[in-house]
Amino acid sequence: MQRNISFDVIRVCAILMIVVYHYNVIFSVGFSNHFGSIGNIIFFTLSGFLITMSYKRHPGIKTFYKKRYMSIFPLLIVTFIIFYFLHSLRIRNFFYGGNFSKIILSLLGFDGYLLFYGVSGYYITGEWFTMAILYTYLIFPLLYKLMRKNVWLTTIVLFGLYMWDSFRTDPFVPQDARIFIVTFVFWTGMVLEYISEKHRYSLWLVIPLIAVIIYIRLNLSFISINPIFRYIYAVSIFLVMYILFSRVHFNEKITHGLVYLSNICYAIYLVHHYIIYYMVNLYSEIYDTPLQRVVLFVLILIIVVLAASIVYKITNDIVGFLTGLFKKRKKIENNA
Repeated sequence: MQRNISFDVIRVCAILMIVVYHYNVIFSVGFSNHFGSIGNIIFFTLSGFLITMSYKRHPGIKTFYKKRYMSIFPLLIVTFIIFYFLHSLRIRNFFYGGNFSKIILSLLGFDGYLLFYGVSGYYITGEWFTMAILYTYLIFPLLYKLMRKNVWLTTIVLFGLYMWDSFRTDPFVPQDARIFIVTFVFWTGMVLEYISEKHRYSLWLVIPLIAVIIYIRLNLSFISINPIFRYIYAVSIFLVMYILFSRVHFNEKITHGLVYLSNICYAIYLVHHYIIYYMVNLYSEIYDTPLQRVVLFVLILIIVVLAASIVYKITNDIVGFLTGLFKKRKKIENNA
């Protein structure tokens, strides 16, 4: 079966938006402050879409959770351990997070989200997104059952919860990270996959979607004031990229490069925060003009990709080695 490259393009674009946003928070280089929010919405939508597609091909709760565990935790744990030691050696303090038992929160991916509630610890990689995506994986089987039973009634209920969560006052958790907002955006991806199974998205749909994107882009106050417009904007971008790039065929080298970048996107997400802040603290006084800051960003992006490639390879090597040992041991036990 030929790989649909559109998903790789979408994933790479979304992670680039998030990296740009986090750099722009420190150095204003002319990008919208909502770049990160849009990237997050695209990520959750893509996740809901792909997980639904995968679950249809390989149903089963046990298989589902095993695949999700392997997609999150090995890379998370390896990356955290590497950056924990690097950071601890740099600041000469292996207990910078206080009580060492809190390190379990980092290994589980909870630390970034719990920072919203003032729970400090050994946070060094990733952010709130890790715990949020784990939450969507946990509730996916329930959402899938609801989708099969009554997709549109569930959509109405989840949209109502989304609206309530969008406009309520929460002094701790930002809008993007709130539970019902995350749930509805993830659900959107599931529904888009459900629709695509029954009706192929027409190329003509791109025209009104682009019109919506341009209109909202020209009226940025919509995005700033109303989260609904951010949601519409991001989902429209997702659909345009999905429809267009599903029909585009790249040459082998470009396809290989996009697939590789897509594969290391999670690693990029895990390492980019620390590298950005470290590099900015190191060179902020040297790179003080807009052009120099753009150059610094390019340099940071290269380092982020290299670091992500390294932790990705180390993780794959460790998982491969342990899997080989397990299979060898099982074979010996079976032959005994």
